[in-house]
Amino acid sequence: MKVYFDQYLRNALYHKDGYYYDESSIKEKGDFITSPQISDLFGFFISSYISLHSSKFFNNKPFSIVEIGCNDGLLASQILNHLKNSNLDLYENINYIIIEQNTHLKKNILLNLSGHEKKIEITNKLKKSKKIKKNAFFLCNEFFDSLPFHRCIFKNGSFFETAVKVDTKKNFIPIEVEIRTEVLDLIKNIGLEANENFFFEFPSKEYFDFFDDLKEASENFLFLIFDYGEKSQTLNIGKNPNGSARCFYKNQISTNFYENFQKQDITFSVNFQLLKKSFESIKAKELFFETQSRFLLTNGFVEIMEAYKPSNLLELQKIKKLISPSSMGEAFKVMLLVR
Repeated sequence: MKVYFDQYLRNALYHKDGYYYDESSIKEKGDFITSPQISDLFGFFISSYISLHSSKFFNNKPFSIVEIGCNDGLLASQILNHLKNSNLDLYENINYIIIEQNTHLKKNILLNLSGHEKKIEITNKLKKSKKIKKNAFFLCNEFFDSLPFHRCIFKNGSFFETAVKVDTKKNFIPIEVEIRTEVLDLIKNIGLEANENFFFEFPSKEYFDFFDDLKEASENFLFLIFDYGEKSQTLNIGKNPNGSARCFYKNQISTNFYENFQKQDITFSVNFQLLKKSFESIKAKELFFETQSRFLLTNGFVEIMEAYKPSNLLELQKIKKLISPSSMGEAFKVMLLVR
């Protein structure tokens, strides 16, 4: 018996016993750290950015803020707290839609968003929201890299994909099989080149379902994306022939996808060129793409940091991780799109 790699990931990550599908937040798991966990300033910055740009784009009309993949609501709480304190008029003119697949986290989300209950809607699918307005500011932090994906390779002029079988000792064993027709059709439709003998990660059903839902969502939107990855004209990213996929377990990185089943995160680097093409397919266009460091520094992050006045050197060092080239500043990229 075998399953394709994308199905293996669904079982590992999103099954009822999977990594992402219990009541523990990313912070509680402690396998990796996200920007909102580093400092409240990350959310304060996004709040300021929304305040600055939303009135111009939406012509001062009411709009929704829609966060995709909020986990425990930490970023949402930072944004809403800052909006309420710094721009009450805007705060009263928006609602905040939370799309979080893990319904077990609703209790954590409501706890973090105490005091904002009347402003929020929580649902596990974008298409299920009943309160998204005609105008919306979408945002996500490390959402696209969390989705299941196909693990593929191009060699001898043909595409293959990884499947997983279980041996007599109940070990997971990867095997290469002929690629499914439906996956190959999607790859060809994207139109990116393939490098010989390079593994690459390609989005699975959940990714394309999301864009189907987004197509029917708000008529006008800005979409702000934070994620790690690159823009690549090829299906693979970078020079590693084994692809970009990796695992996080207890703050250690590995490429053994078949151990610590349902106990480790399995992720990959986002190809922002592919992402751009997907947005173009729903009539959205890219406004900019740059490193997280450049985005923060050119949009007032230093001023926010100076106004915040970090209480000690340790806190200041943590905040600097958001912009440091050796930490998150260069590895994470930011893309803004508009429709």
